[in-house]
Amino acid sequence: MSEAAGTILTVLLFIAAFVGTGGYAVLSMADFRAARRGFWATAVSFAAIGLVLGIMTTWPLPARIIVCAAFLAVAGGGLIWILDYLRIREALGIEAPVSQPDIILLPPVHTYKLTWNASSNLEITLLPERRPEETDSLKTGVPIFRVKNLGSGVAKDVTVEWEAKNIDLNSAIEKSERLKSFVIKLNQTNFGIFSAEPDGAQLAQLMSITGRGVVAAEKYKGYAGAYSQNQTTELPYLAPEINNTSYQEAILPLPVAHLLEVYIVATMPEGSPYYSRIPVPILATIRWKSPEGGKPSRFRIDATAISTKSFALIDSKPINQTPDIQAEVQFTVTPLDK
Repeated sequence: MSEAAGTILTVLLFIAAFVGTGGYAVLSMADFRAARRGFWATAVSFAAIGLVLGIMTTWPLPARIIVCAAFLAVAGGGLIWILDYLRIREALGIEAPVSQPDIILLPPVHTYKLTWNASSNLEITLLPERRPEETDSLKTGVPIFRVKNLGSGVAKDVTVEWEAKNIDLNSAIEKSERLKSFVIKLNQTNFGIFSAEPDGAQLAQLMSITGRGVVAAEKYKGYAGAYSQNQTTELPYLAPEINNTSYQEAILPLPVAHLLEVYIVATMPEGSPYYSRIPVPILATIRWKSPEGGKPSRFRIDATAISTKSFALIDSKPINQTPDIQAEVQFTVTPLDK
């Protein structure tokens, strides 16, 4: 390698170090110790460029001295100024602006099929309407939302707070024509739908489960599960997205999904699909602990249930109606406070 080529390569390497350490220093402005280390490394890299030009080139000696001195002066003077600037900011408690994440919530990629088998085991199921080529096993039947970070800052210790506080399950069950012929049990955490009065021991067991269960006793059938209007899920972090397909999954908590299912069963009107639809609102609030000071992202989720059950009409009136339900549930997400 020639002398000129070696000199150019060396200078380029020092410039790369200068740019890299300078970028690190600027990005670390909120961390004074890290910023000092970065600016020290930047000054050393910049001074090294002057030394390389002063030692390795064949320029006249006065020119090499002037170039080397200029680089050293700029590196030393700049370092003194930035260290003093950081010292003053640290003394005053002035932090540099922190890059906050910009988090959005996207609806599930599928619509969902809700079925209530009222004429058999009373079980309520909610499953995604998958394409024929989607043959992989389901990780869960409940809706899976997608969370993206469109900002430049990494969000750490992320929580998603789900609220279905506008769903009044007690009132919905009391007013439900569909459920009048069934025995309904409800407490603060669990529900039960039975074809007849269950025995005490079985009822106590069913009304304390944390998931869901189906029972077929000699004298009755039933379906029970845990429900909740408020649940929180956690995500370790949300890095800035690097392409349009990167996201993390936020699964609707099972107790909130159960609440939604029973509410739809209780309130779904009979009739044609066009009229048999009900919107159910759920709120989702996404928070993060680091970086501090970020404004939570809030979203309204509308779960719209549309009846898909077939029926016959005579003189414009449905015949052979059963309490069974088949419905399509669609989810839409609307940002709030944007």
